[in-house]
Amino acid sequence: MKFTENNYTRELTGQKDVSFLLNKSFLSDTDGDVYFGFSGEGQTLQWKFEKGEIRDPDNQIFGSYSPLENFVLSGDVSDNYYNYSFNGTSVVRGKSKADFKIENFFVSTTPADTYLNTTLSIYSEGIAHSFTLQDEVVIGQNFTGQLVNNSSSGKLVIYSVTLKNQALTNYSVVSSPSSIEPSSTGTFTFDSSSATSGTHTFEMELITNVGKISITDSMLASNPPTVFAYNTLEEYSTGATEALSFDLVNSEDYVSFFYHSAIFGDSTQDVTPTLEYAEGNVGTYHRVTGVNITNDGEGYTGIATVSFAGDQGNDVSAEGTATMDGDSVSEVTITNSGVYYNTIPTVSFGGASSVSALGTALTETYEKTFSESWDIYTGLSLQSATNDGFVSGDYGDVVYDYANLGPGIYENPNQAKLSDQQNFYIKIKGKTLYDFDPIKAKLKITASIIDSNTDKTVEEAVITLKNNII
Repeated sequence: MKFTENNYTRELTGQKDVSFLLNKSFLSDTDGDVYFGFSGEGQTLQWKFEKGEIRDPDNQIFGSYSPLENFVLSGDVSDNYYNYSFNGTSVVRGKSKADFKIENFFVSTTPADTYLNTTLSIYSEGIAHSFTLQDEVVIGQNFTGQLVNNSSSGKLVIYSVTLKNQALTNYSVVSSPSSIEPSSTGTFTFDSSSATSGTHTFEMELITNVGKISITDSMLASNPPTVFAYNTLEEYSTGATEALSFDLVNSEDYVSFFYHSAIFGDSTQDVTPTLEYAEGNVGTYHRVTGVNITNDGEGYTGIATVSFAGDQGNDVSAEGTATMDGDSVSEVTITNSGVYYNTIPTVSFGGASSVSALGTALTETYEKTFSESWDIYTGLSLQSATNDGFVSGDYGDVVYDYANLGPGIYENPNQAKLSDQQNFYIKIKGKTLYDFDPIKAKLKITASIIDSNTDKTVEEAVITLKNNII
């Protein structure tokens, strides 16, 4: 191997005993410097090739070299001592050293055009290991295998993972550990999407810091069971989608639905309920409480008339009566507060006059929101339906696709598990305020098993909530 990098490092096991052999070795020149050695726990043990001289870890010169001239350097490193030989001749035996775990070996060259060419072998005790594989998998699912590092001191480093033969054809690696500490377990995850049914020989090759590890096992892959489902969302309340229509403002009531699934096969239907904003004005509404007279006018031949103008949604005009002081307006008494979405109404005065009165509307406001207007309750019976588990979101309180779904949602991440034909009940509460703008919500029931007729997993209904304008 030709070491041309400025600094080449590779992890070892972290054990204290290794042997090494640099065979058929030569350096490109005597101008640069090359260092070979071991490190760990902040300690270093290295041999140096400097300007034609070779120095040992105690910086003692024990040999020399010429460019492209072969030499052999070998040795043993233990916990408290090291030995080494040069060109087959023993140089040092039992030389003391610091006690440390050997975590890496390294080769360092400077400058960049200086290189060491050698057949490098490093031997250690190795790492005892065992591998267990999940016995079987349903095609399309992931499965796992566990590699146990049975060494009490050696760290296993994994550089690459390769599946071979039948394993390569049927499976792929999703994730694998980069290292496994002593007395620990690493988990490998595999994908079976490309598998055919049957028992396959599972062959895997790992390149590690203790060399190549080959693993052979078997895996049974089977097709997923055939399951059919027919999903239905129905009204429990008569005309539930239009029933929340009131003749009085500030009203509330409930409508109910039920969901069930006809399941053919050994499975349950897992359903997730959601109530989402569909359409309608939400935001600030204004109600007129009075008028600030900014110019009382003059020359009125009778009582001035008062009108309020707005142009958003189903605004209902406020009404008021002017009180006169001679031929001028002194005040306005509000007889109907009206309701205006998003803007304060303008005020105008009518009637014959030489100078018209002027004024601005005084208002009180309320916020119409999705969560103020709606609530949802679910359960396996209508009597047991609750809103436990639902998270409400309005104007950014939770992560939500407002651009596509609008400002509001009730979500329940807890799935209900339904057996064949088991009913799941949904009760929706709608509450109106003073305005007459309809607001619509979309009830969605998302299932784990697709409907075999429609190829849909979602059943939905849109519910309208409104005050009637009388």
